[in-house]
Amino acid sequence: EIAAVLKAFRALGSHDAVAGFATAVHPIFEVTLQQLNGKNVPLDVKEAALSCLGAMTVALNGRDIGTAAWDAILGHLRSDVDAIRVAALGALRLLLSSESPFSLKSTLDDLLELLSTFMKKSHVGLRVSAMECILTVSRTETLSPGQFDLVASLLQTELSGPESFLVESAMRVAQALLAGEYRDATLKLLGPLMPSLATETVTRASTLQIFLALLKGMVEADVEAGSKIYRAILENTLEVPTASKHMLQTVGECLATVLLTGPASQYE
Repeated sequence: EIAAVLKAFRALGSHDAVAGFATAVHPIFEVTLQQLNGKNVPLDVKEAALSCLGAMTVALNGRDIGTAAWDAILGHLRSDVDAIRVAALGALRLLLSSESPFSLKSTLDDLLELLSTFMKKSHVGLRVSAMECILTVSRTETLSPGQFDLVASLLQTELSGPESFLVESAMRVAQALLAGEYRDATLKLLGPLMPSLATETVTRASTLQIFLALLKGMVEADVEAGSKIYRAILENTLEVPTASKHMLQTVGECLATVLLTGPASQYE
């Protein structure tokens, strides 16, 4: 019910609505915390309470309840219940993607270490949420060299893994890193992985589109890298004894993307 009220409030979207809601925020916040911290509260209610905290804080741009809500969300990342961790990650992504004044600068090392442990869990939803949170962090926070190395290690594992849904998220993270100060290191990481991704992993239309966007970003970042990728994908395909029609079509789209993005002289 709290989440429904908040959803209706956010739909108003005006300054007067925010001001009016702010007068009632503390009682609603206290009730939400009670639901979140109660011992006999159903799991789905706790999940909704976390989502409500995130949405409430974003709606008020961090006013009044910001610090307490932030602490509650970060604290529940360490819950023993995977579903609560997933809900907390969703609330955290919402805060980081908004204009709220909060930053992970002082806790980013701990958060990335925690996310890396989530990536080793068997709970699929938790792993996907963790990678999506890494994507948000990559877009909103400035990573130190050590933090980048940790993220790069996770990308290396997931881009080489069998789960297409995690590969898609990992490719989005790599695309975000290409736009930052670790462009060269990201290109170095991706170079050896792209040919096998093109011929072995990209089997769904959604995965292909993300892969093509990543490939285009790599060529735009470094034209010479595009030339190497072009030849590596082609050579990798020729080594497959019985390449399927789908594989050939996929590789054709990859090569077309490289050719259309970079100057033709690179591929003569």
